Amino acid sequence: MFSSHPNAEYQLGLAQKSDAYCQQIAMKLGSNIDNLHIQQIKLSYKYDNGILLHVNNEYGHETIKIVIPFSCRSIVLKSCHDNAGHFDAKKTLEKLKSRFCWRSMRKDTKLYVKGCIVCQKVNRRTTLAYGLLGERSFPQVPFQVVSSDHLSLPPTKSGNCYILANICHATRFLVVTPTCTTATDDIINTVEKDIINQYGPPLTYIIDNGSSFTSAKFHQFLDKYGIEHLLSPPYTPQSNGLIERSVVPKI
Repeated sequence: MFSSHPNAEYQLGLAQKSDAYCQQIAMKLGSNIDNLHIQQIKLSYKYDNGILLHVNNEYGHETIKIVIPFSCRSIVLKSCHDNAGHFDAKKTLEKLKSRFCWRSMRKDTKLYVKGCIVCQKVNRRTTLAYGLLGERSFPQVPFQVVSSDHLSLPPTKSGNCYILANICHATRFLVVTPTCTTATDDIINTVEKDIINQYGPPLTYIIDNGSSFTSAKFHQFLDKYGIEHLLSPPYTPQSNGLIERSVVPKI
C-alpha cells in the first residue's frame, strides 16, 4: 500500500514521529533501562528505514507488521475495505492484521464498516425484519390479565434472593412476593397462593422467556386453570413494559 507511492514511506515515518503512541515505543527502544517491559518492547518492535515495525516471532516464524499512527488509520481502513470489495468487519480485520498493527484495530474496523455508506445502501438484510409491536386491549375486569417477572435482590436473613412480581393490567395493582429461587415450583406456589386463591385465575398470564416460565410443568399448571400463556418476544422488554417499569421504582 505505502510502497506504491514514492514518498509514502517518508510520509508514514513523519506521521509515526508525530504520533504519541509511536513516540512512546521509540523512547523505550532507545532506553538504557534494563527491565522486563523494556526487553519485551525491544523484542516486539524495531525500526527499518525509519519505519516503526511490529515483530512477532511465534512458533519460530517471524511476522513483521507496520505500526500505523492515528493520522493514517482512515487511509489504511479505506484501502482494506473500500478498495478491497467492501467485505464485512471480520474479513476486513483479517486483511488488516496480516500487514498492519495498532492497539484499537478491532474496534476501529467495526466502527468503520458499520459507518460505510456503500455497505448500508447495497448490503441486504439476511435475517427477518423485526415485527411491529401491537397494542393489547385494555381489560375491564381486575386480574383478568396479569404480567409477571423476577427481580434479583441482595439476600435477606430469610434466604430470599428474588422477588416474583405480578401486576394486574386493569387496576395496576402490584403483588410482590419474596422467593429463594426462580424455580418453577416456587413460581407455581406463589401464583397459586397470592393470585389464584386471592383473586381467581386470570384469563391471560404474560411473562418473559425464562426457563422457569417456559417449562412443561408450568404449562401444565396454567392449563389446569385454563389460563392463556403469552410470552413476550426475546430482547424486547417493552412488549411487557407494564411489569418492567412498575417493579423497579417501587422496590
